[in-house]
Amino acid sequence: MPNPQPNALLASKLYIPPQRPNLVTRHNLLQKLDAALRPEVRLILVCAPAGFGKTTLLSHWVTQTQSPNVTASGTKQSPSNLEIASRKALAMTGRGDFDNTRPVAWLSLDEGDNDLIRCLTYLIAALQRVNPGLGEVALSMLQTPQPPAIEPILTALINDLSESTNSFVLILDDYHVIKSRPIHDAIIFLIDHLPTPMHLVIATRADPPIPLARLRGRMQLVELRAADLRFAGDEVATFLNQVMALNLSGDDVAGLEARTEGWIVGLQLAALSMQGRDDPAGFIAAFSGSHHYVLDYLIEQVLHGLPEYVQTFLLHTSILDRMCGSLCDAVLGQKDEGGRIKDEKDSHSEVSSLILHAERSSFILEYLERNNLFIVPLDDERRWYRYHHLFADLLRNQLGRRAADQIPELHRRASLWHERNGLTSEAVNHALLARDWERAADLIEQHALALLNRGELTTLLGWLTALPEMEMLTRTRLCLYHAWVLTLTGRFDAAEARLQRVAKTLDSSTVQGREMLGHIVALRANAAAHHGDATRATLLAREALQYLPDDDLQTRCVVDSILGSALLLTGDVKGACQVLAEAGRIGQVSGNLLLSIGALSTLGGQQIVLGQLHQAAETYEDVLRLSAGRDKHSKPLPPAARAYMGLSELHYEWNDLESATRFAEECFELSRYWEYPDALARMPLAMARMRLARGDVVGAYEAFQQAEKIAKQHRTDPWAVDRLEQFRVRLWLAPEGGNLAAATRWAETRASALEANAELPYVREREHLALARVLIAEARFDQALGLLNRLNASANAGGRIGRVIETLVLEAVTMQLKDARDAAISALGQAMTLAEPAGYVRTFVDAGEPMRLLLERMNASREGRGMKEYIRQLLVAFGRVKEIHPSVEPLSARELEVLRAIADGMSNAEIAQRLVIEVSTVKRHINHIFSKLGVTTRIQAIVKARGIGLL
Repeated sequence: MPNPQPNALLASKLYIPPQRPNLVTRHNLLQKLDAALRPEVRLILVCAPAGFGKTTLLSHWVTQTQSPNVTASGTKQSPSNLEIASRKALAMTGRGDFDNTRPVAWLSLDEGDNDLIRCLTYLIAALQRVNPGLGEVALSMLQTPQPPAIEPILTALINDLSESTNSFVLILDDYHVIKSRPIHDAIIFLIDHLPTPMHLVIATRADPPIPLARLRGRMQLVELRAADLRFAGDEVATFLNQVMALNLSGDDVAGLEARTEGWIVGLQLAALSMQGRDDPAGFIAAFSGSHHYVLDYLIEQVLHGLPEYVQTFLLHTSILDRMCGSLCDAVLGQKDEGGRIKDEKDSHSEVSSLILHAERSSFILEYLERNNLFIVPLDDERRWYRYHHLFADLLRNQLGRRAADQIPELHRRASLWHERNGLTSEAVNHALLARDWERAADLIEQHALALLNRGELTTLLGWLTALPEMEMLTRTRLCLYHAWVLTLTGRFDAAEARLQRVAKTLDSSTVQGREMLGHIVALRANAAAHHGDATRATLLAREALQYLPDDDLQTRCVVDSILGSALLLTGDVKGACQVLAEAGRIGQVSGNLLLSIGALSTLGGQQIVLGQLHQAAETYEDVLRLSAGRDKHSKPLPPAARAYMGLSELHYEWNDLESATRFAEECFELSRYWEYPDALARMPLAMARMRLARGDVVGAYEAFQQAEKIAKQHRTDPWAVDRLEQFRVRLWLAPEGGNLAAATRWAETRASALEANAELPYVREREHLALARVLIAEARFDQALGLLNRLNASANAGGRIGRVIETLVLEAVTMQLKDARDAAISALGQAMTLAEPAGYVRTFVDAGEPMRLLLERMNASREGRGMKEYIRQLLVAFGRVKEIHPSVEPLSARELEVLRAIADGMSNAEIAQRLVIEVSTVKRHINHIFSKLGVTTRIQAIVKARGIGLL
């Protein structure tokens, strides 16, 4: 199934509305806003009903906070005389110390932003207007079909914001349109953790559902409300007589102020109605009452005073949230066969001249702006506009009264225009408003997959829910997309009902039928995996891959990931690795980096189980490179935390405890953004393991308790539980500070595993190895050997060489304690033969004093003759013999520089740049280094160099 292009972000939503010419400067309000930019203030709330000038005030304030002669888009313009006077007045009021270069990010919200993914994407896009590189980690976390948790994404964003060196303002305009609880929760989290450089402003018609009382009580809230925004006294006179040029008397000004109660829209409508009248006092006395009645009266006065063409234009284009000339032409539908506007007569000379142009609407838009008729430009080029929200509401009300039957056709034309111009969301919304169900369904069907891939599930679900059920039932593919949305939001029963409907209408003999059958089976595999039925999930996932076409990369990547997880639960590690490698490859090709990173991270962990330590290191390095994107110096994506933990485990095994600690800390740092419970718990567990390796049993207990606490707070997977259980036993069996009695009680609860016919599932393999350790500590050697033999047979059959090595090491220790020397030497020889190529160290060292004695015996035996170097390396790690460096040809000074760069993780090109040499020269040095150290890979070179003190 092809992947449609994503719907573009509307740049006009990020545009800061320009300051109107001849604006009344509201000094007191500007001062209050300036004074609110204090570190302790977490929210500036501008809350008032429609028409009180919230956006206008903030736009004016923003103009003052930015560079005086630069517009929102960065173009220079000369200040007007009124601006110059305004600045002088502001300087006189004490605003001279205000930073007038503070950047401002602006987001104009609309109904479509009730989708969490869409809203956060736009919010980050707004912030990137201030800092282009900001929020990349959070943005990448949004780009997954799985519904993300809010806090990890916002944590990543907040950490980015905290690193900003300059303070800035984020303004969320028209926040009252947001009804989504998850979005409110996101804003609350942002407010609670507001970084110091950022100031948040919310403009809204009603109080948002956030804890204002708490903020108010803590002096963290600054509020501007309707009472603050009302015009009074001199402001009313300035507006009416200077801005609107009415030349009213003092009594007339006072009368109009009383009638409108300082309500700016009421003043503006009244002023427009009075232009050209001879009796302003009589007009002012003619209306009274609430805002609702004043509006009804004044809108009639304004509309009736305009030319017919302009009235028609205003009413018909009021259905649009944003408009440009060609869009308005399309909605009006007044072009003749030659593409020109129909030439209809009009008595108004200015408008009459406009209709002669091929694109009349653009000129009417300019006319409306020039005459201050409640229209707001949305870009510097004056191409896109919107009506003042209150004015748009009034026009729509009038349109419903005068021409309700024309509204569906207007929306249909708008839908067609938006579709032709690649604005999918708007095209769908207008088709739904037109009740053109067939057209809406066609559009949704074409673009549903793109929304699924971007994770905009709320938007897609809203569209599908808006369609009549009969329209849905006649479209098999729409039902299938609906099932995907329901599955991804956890409504598996509802999804299955949709799937059953789809299955009844499929013809599996056709190409399309097989493809859709693949989606059905994939969704059922997903549900089975969610419910823990690994066998069914495996069978269904394999079946789905047979049906899905090769070019449906997104779905195949998801199914491969499901299959890989299911295979692991069944113990088929080799099969899982093949599938996970394919999922990682497909994820990269299809652009789904998060799925690719997840699959490859799991692959690295299973390569360790297979004993492929160097391959695992390369896989983890691939994950880090992939998660960093093109900029190798940027911070990796949070899911890469698992790769850091994998590298920590590898370096622990290689006895490089310093690197193991550093990688564990990197894991924890990224896990804080991501809140992946397993990764969060594994960092303190890794620290506990390294403290125990250094003999710090008390410190190991403390770190383990931290890991256990995290695991209890979060829902962790079975692998994490297995890992914790194994290390708990290790602590109980520690030579100093151990608790054998606790280990014995624990082992009694697992006694069923000792039965000859008991299952030993892969998911509990670590736990059973821990049980064998307890049996050895209790001197129950025969039972330990019986369990180890069964574990060894299972691991051997599955190719899990890492586990085979561990079972052989424990078997050798058991035989040593039984004084079965020949059997112990034999088991140890097998383990070392398997372990030496991968560089295993800690698996032997952690087996304790019996293993050290056995290694010394092995060193003196005939069986140890071919393993002298490896035995020496292991004994050195025990700390009981002095390190004797093998004869290594000395490295040159340049080769040492290259080696250190390799240890820093630099690529050949980066090394060449650092040392100012050619890449070919770097390669030659690396070949010499490998030859002198007797290694074949970078990882081996680093380990060997650290072992002999070169690093």
